[in-house]
Amino acid sequence: MAEESKTSKELQAELAAAFSTLLPEAQAIAQTGRLEDAIQVLLPHEKKTRLAGDAFATAQVCVEIIKLIWAAKDLAALNAYILILSKRRAQLKHAQSQLVIEAMKYVDAIPDKEERIKLITTLRTVTDGKIYVEVERARLTLALSRIYEADGKLKEASETLQEVAVETFGSMDKREKAEFLLEQVRLCHTQHDFVKMQIIANKVSKKVLDEAGFEDLKLKFYRLLIELHSNSKDAGALRKDFQAIYTIPNVLTDRGLLENTLSSIVVFLALSAYGNEVSDLLHRINADKNLDTLPIFKRLVVFLTTKEIIPWPLPEEPVYQTHPVLAQPFWFALLHKRVVQHNIRVIAGYYSRLRFARFSALLSLPAEAAELFLSETVSEKMVYAKIDRPAGIVSFEKPKLPSEVLAEWSGDISQLLGLVETTCQLINKENMLHKIVA
Repeated sequence: MAEESKTSKELQAELAAAFSTLLPEAQAIAQTGRLEDAIQVLLPHEKKTRLAGDAFATAQVCVEIIKLIWAAKDLAALNAYILILSKRRAQLKHAQSQLVIEAMKYVDAIPDKEERIKLITTLRTVTDGKIYVEVERARLTLALSRIYEADGKLKEASETLQEVAVETFGSMDKREKAEFLLEQVRLCHTQHDFVKMQIIANKVSKKVLDEAGFEDLKLKFYRLLIELHSNSKDAGALRKDFQAIYTIPNVLTDRGLLENTLSSIVVFLALSAYGNEVSDLLHRINADKNLDTLPIFKRLVVFLTTKEIIPWPLPEEPVYQTHPVLAQPFWFALLHKRVVQHNIRVIAGYYSRLRFARFSALLSLPAEAAELFLSETVSEKMVYAKIDRPAGIVSFEKPKLPSEVLAEWSGDISQLLGLVETTCQLINKENMLHKIVA
């Protein structure tokens, strides 16, 4: 083993010495304009190092050949020899990866766009299916996608970038991976491909975006989600998006961004279907000191957290309609619906039954509209209600099952017996005290 190791070291030293002689010779020949002759000087040495299994020496020879070609500005030869060197029999992985890394340095230095695309295509061909150069292939794909986008070929740019599944890469830096995925999401948005946009957005790790130093990517990600959820008109998801933005430290220092984010949270809370989570968040945001700087939206939160009828039209309604969200007819109509539903819940809390005419008057709505809103509110299981049309009465008291009536009766009897027992004990106590005094 020692002799074999020694022989190997001697062979490496011999190859290194030979290369130190051959390289200046090849460089001198290349300077005379005979590029092919210069390459032929180094190719036999590349074969020797490759067959000897010396990965470092093989990579060094391949890189020097590429450097000679680049110095000669022969882009056709550059593409050709990248393919030749990478596909030589039993080519070592390290040599291939170093060859790709060196060639990638020249991509941005090529002024002609078509030649740049040719080099990127060549390198992508070389790296196809090879895990040890998957990161380099992803970077090349991103560069090609940006070229297509700059030319206005958004469909080609999006399809090209989606070829790479960076979420499976273990060797790519977390930030670079996140940037790559966000670029895929952004390009899907430019194509209005919201299905793929949602799929790729789900691949982004929110835990990574919550780490320090990822604030800019987190903001970019949730702004893209806002575009996605605005298309689907999902008020609950939009509220969560703005809440995530509100947790970014940089947002609190930007006055304009803070006010826009906080007002949007309030608006989408008002637009969300009522539930325990929405109720809790309304009370939490009502206690937020930053909301004091937005008195109009503060009043909206107070309206929604108070068990009182909210007037419609809302006070200062024109101001609400200047908000980017409520300026859209769909969202403003939904706000009206949520206000009416709030009022129905308030009425149901104070009345067990009342005349339908009075119910409509409390809502300030015509009878047909009041019945429609009540039906929708019952369908969404926010309240229980039943309309007796012949009698013109709305009942909010839910009928009890026989078992519930029996359980309630049993509870009442138990409570009554408890009170009787307590009363008897107090009477006996008083009798005993009076006997002692006597």
